[in-house]
Amino acid sequence: MKKRNEKKKTSKLPIIIGVSLGIIISFFDIKYDILGSLKDLTFGDIFFLMLALSISFFLVIFIHELGHLTFGKIKGFGFSSFRIGPFSIDKNSGKLNFSVIKPEGYGGLSVMYPKKSSSLNDFLFYLFGGIIFNLVSGIIFLLISYFNDYGFMINAVLIIFGLMSLILGIQNLIPFYSGNNPSDGRMIFSIIKKDEFAKKFYRNFMISNQLIAGTRPKDIDSNMEIDFEIKESLDLSLVLLEYFRYLDRNDKENINKYINKIEENIDWAQSYHLPSYYYELIHQYSLKGNKEKVDYYLNKLKKMNYSLDKDKDINGKRVNSYYNYFVLKDKESALKLAREGLLAFDSFPIKGQAKMEKSLIEKLLILEN
Repeated sequence: MKKRNEKKKTSKLPIIIGVSLGIIISFFDIKYDILGSLKDLTFGDIFFLMLALSISFFLVIFIHELGHLTFGKIKGFGFSSFRIGPFSIDKNSGKLNFSVIKPEGYGGLSVMYPKKSSSLNDFLFYLFGGIIFNLVSGIIFLLISYFNDYGFMINAVLIIFGLMSLILGIQNLIPFYSGNNPSDGRMIFSIIKKDEFAKKFYRNFMISNQLIAGTRPKDIDSNMEIDFEIKESLDLSLVLLEYFRYLDRNDKENINKYINKIEENIDWAQSYHLPSYYYELIHQYSLKGNKEKVDYYLNKLKKMNYSLDKDKDINGKRVNSYYNYFVLKDKESALKLAREGLLAFDSFPIKGQAKMEKSLIEKLLILEN
């Protein structure tokens, strides 16, 4: 597998945050003599402040993702997933499911999909939601602390929360990558500048819109060349969409071409998209009867606390039915899973993909007729 060539794009971030933090602390120190008060803290006080720091960390992330969720709902986006640390709420087969998972490269996550009439400006609005919620909540809590005297400990908690919320808002406004995940700022400024990243993002956005609206992958004219070098996670997302086109057309030559490209560049995948890539690798290796490779990617899913058996959506049922049929040779279970997949057709939010999934499942059922 090709390894990512890491680039340092966050070198100015600690400086900006550090200077901002210093200015705000100095401002509050004039009123409360914070530095002087620290000398009189007991062990219990220190424990309380550390606890407040830990709770604030999760709360500011929650507020950030809530901002995205709120702004997305305003624009009519559909809900897919909401995660804070290890806690996840996902929409599966039309129902909300709570689970505890292993976070992969993120503190929080709000995944929503656009509606048929959504524009790129709607997505820009969605991206600003988390930043605005953090900045506004940070300012509010700092103002409450500054204009009210609740005692050192309570004010300290308000200041800690306010500062952390401001820092997260500022951080996400700066263009950078965390692992393979672009910050909100990276996407915001790319869209505003209409640079190469924005062009690829727009292509991804428009294809996804067509799929959501009900266009099958095979009927989408992507009008793009995928022979470019994979340089970021967005490139790999475009490869996956192209793979779906050829999977839907049963074009075996190009299916192999693009699934190989996915496997070779899997290190570029965004952590929360990894299951989608693993699903397709499992599907293709199941068709080839390669149990060793299938088990390898099933184990990858397991480490992320994902399981084909728990997936109630049509795509999960499709992959699981092929796995049971071609690898486990359990035709009875495979056909049962396939029929369950057809029943989940209407609840799958990406209607165009659902049509492809239904066709793939029907092909498996035909084998037994």
